Amino acid sequence: MNFSNPSLYRLQSRLSRTMSTNLRILSAAHFPSYWPPQGIATFQPQPLAPRPYNLIELTTPASFEISEKLYVGKNKWSQVLRGSFKASAKTVYNDVVLKIYCESLHPRYGEAGNTSPPVPFSRIPSSNVYSHRNTAEIMAWQEAWAYGMLSKLQGGQIPQFHGVYQVESPESDETGPCLAVLMSFVEGESIVERCQELWPAGDILSWNPSTDNADWCRLIRDVYVLTHRIHQLGVAHLDIKDMNIKYHRPSGSVIFLDFAFSRPSRFETLEEASRHDLKRGLRHDEHCLSGFLLEMCGDSEVSEESWDTISQRRAKFALWAIAHCSNEDWYKAFPPGEMEALSKAR
Repeated sequence: MNFSNPSLYRLQSRLSRTMSTNLRILSAAHFPSYWPPQGIATFQPQPLAPRPYNLIELTTPASFEISEKLYVGKNKWSQVLRGSFKASAKTVYNDVVLKIYCESLHPRYGEAGNTSPPVPFSRIPSSNVYSHRNTAEIMAWQEAWAYGMLSKLQGGQIPQFHGVYQVESPESDETGPCLAVLMSFVEGESIVERCQELWPAGDILSWNPSTDNADWCRLIRDVYVLTHRIHQLGVAHLDIKDMNIKYHRPSGSVIFLDFAFSRPSRFETLEEASRHDLKRGLRHDEHCLSGFLLEMCGDSEVSEESWDTISQRRAKFALWAIAHCSNEDWYKAFPPGEMEALSKAR
């Protein structure tokens, strides 16, 4: 296919999509193992020059057969499809997820009150200009980097990573093929819903940490433990929210998803740490986790009416953590006195 002709590409892609639930895999993309050190200076997506990845031609035709559209549509940073991947008789992945970075469907700054792209943290070298990271290239690179850094957690507390590919666009307005990350599908449920199941919202006053409330406390603790573990392995800015964290009921495990906006939790030099605003990136995770704790203590809608219940439950968790977790690494990472402050309902 002639990818230099956008009109021809859109026509041929549209025809292939109407005839099949398959997306063609065009090539494999190999990114550098380090985190992308520079973003772009504007809100508009721009290709990086030189291109930071190599495209490797596949020796046999490859495709992704779609079984379910998990997360698709406009104003989304990625289009997430569930299905099976086949590149050869020996390279077959069943029940996997293809996460496609389709820039024509990305949120646009200022549209319908949208404040995307995310607040930039990094300055461009030798400049006070902050750079954005809202291109398909950068997000695919950051995700591939994060999975490499978190290889010890793959297949357990994060999905199994199967590589980055250049794929046929699922969107007719795209002017060329898209980059996509392939990973294992994670069967899981909402952490917030599981917390509500363990301690129902209407059951305000009951507190029996020797029974179900202990399971509720341990589940919240597991979110903190995994966040700390990921930070220790060198990754931060985890976009911590309910849709990106799953509870796997059979194993009782907490699983983190989505590392498209990830960044290092440490840098080799003070200059790099300053240019990329390391402390601000870590505070972002802390603030997201604090907000998520409120959701786990109540429901997905934190309101003035529900605040008293949420505050009391947060205090109960803090008291449990003080009694049972004070020697654990995640707890020690808290600023001195913060858990004690949380233990006082207000």
